[in-house]
Amino acid sequence: MRFNWEKSLLLNKIRSPLSKLKCIFGKIGLPKLHKLYPHLVFIQHKSCCFPKFILLKIAYRLRLKACHYPLTIYNYHILSFGNLTLIPELNYLGFIEMDSELKEEIPVHEEFILCGGAETQVLKCGPWTDLFYDQSVKRPKLLIFIIPGNPGFSAFYVPFAKALYSLTNRRFPVWTISHAGHALAPKDKKILKTSEDSNAQEIKDIYGLNGQIEHKLAFLRTHVPKDMKLVLIGHSIGSYFTLQMLKRVPDLPVIRAFLLFPTIERMSESPNGRIATPLLCWFRYVLYATGYLLFKPCPEKIKSFLIRRVLQVINLENEFSPLNVLEPFCLANAAYLGGQEMMEVVKRDDEVIKEHLCKLTFYYGTTDSWCPKEYYEDIKKDFPEGDIRLCEKNIPHAFIIRFNQEMAGMVADSLKDDLSKM
Repeated sequence: MRFNWEKSLLLNKIRSPLSKLKCIFGKIGLPKLHKLYPHLVFIQHKSCCFPKFILLKIAYRLRLKACHYPLTIYNYHILSFGNLTLIPELNYLGFIEMDSELKEEIPVHEEFILCGGAETQVLKCGPWTDLFYDQSVKRPKLLIFIIPGNPGFSAFYVPFAKALYSLTNRRFPVWTISHAGHALAPKDKKILKTSEDSNAQEIKDIYGLNGQIEHKLAFLRTHVPKDMKLVLIGHSIGSYFTLQMLKRVPDLPVIRAFLLFPTIERMSESPNGRIATPLLCWFRYVLYATGYLLFKPCPEKIKSFLIRRVLQVINLENEFSPLNVLEPFCLANAAYLGGQEMMEVVKRDDEVIKEHLCKLTFYYGTTDSWCPKEYYEDIKKDFPEGDIRLCEKNIPHAFIIRFNQEMAGMVADSLKDDLSKM
């Protein structure tokens, strides 16, 4: 990255935050400056910084997207708000021109398919949209397949998928699949259908725990060539799905599987599980009714506005509008799946772990209330030779909110040897 210092506007002498804010919105004319120089970096010293809501307000005034994902420039950790970027470590406040090459877009293709009788959203990172018939690009030898937690909104994993795609040198597709019943296609979106294999057949109890596992296997059977190598990445309950997929189809061509913050045992006994179990198992229908009464009559414009504001506050990219977050049907299915998780994810499946241990990487959190540290200690004791790690960066269970780059970096580093052979 090169900085054009001749076009820089430094504000070293402005001291009070209020004066800085007035300067940005008043004398400088930031929208005009942004129009003249579309690639801007917003910099401020960490000891004299604006509160986060002011930074978000600046981004909102410029009509920029919320945070994409953290980057590293000259060893400085920065937060990106579209073209507007905060670099907390530097010791001055100013605006400098950023090279446009830094903002090169990563292609993400959205599809809605009918899989096992359920509408399913698939987000495909990279130029590959059809691994069977697309002749416009050379077919890759490997697919990185992300299975989300609950709720299974694949749109939330786009920043993570993009970061991972970039860190693996854009050589392999990174696809994310939603859970069955957790995504509904917009009215103007075509739902793709196939008559092959089990996608043409309905899966029994597809919204439940067993059905969701069969749903992922059905997708792989009909949308991924049998000889294509796989890297599976399961997050939270997606880790449980990953292990069960390996158990049900032992010859699945998986070279590595990453289980991130894995909820694979004693879910109802975990700190969060003790709270969630009565809600999801005993008062599930109260949650259904509440969600229906609150969100069913709510216009889509209001839903979209609420979601956009929340995503801005938590700095989560909203490239694909996740309206399903407030859709009663999707919320009911997420609660239904959650209730089954509490009742059925009890005993760790040591048999499948032992059989596939050489392929597995477990990543536990130190402050995770879904799979606490003692779960890590237990599995580490039982499988001392396994690749079982404990996070040292205080990354939370819901890493997709702020720590996509860190987690993508961990996965990419772990895959270096495997990918070098492809």
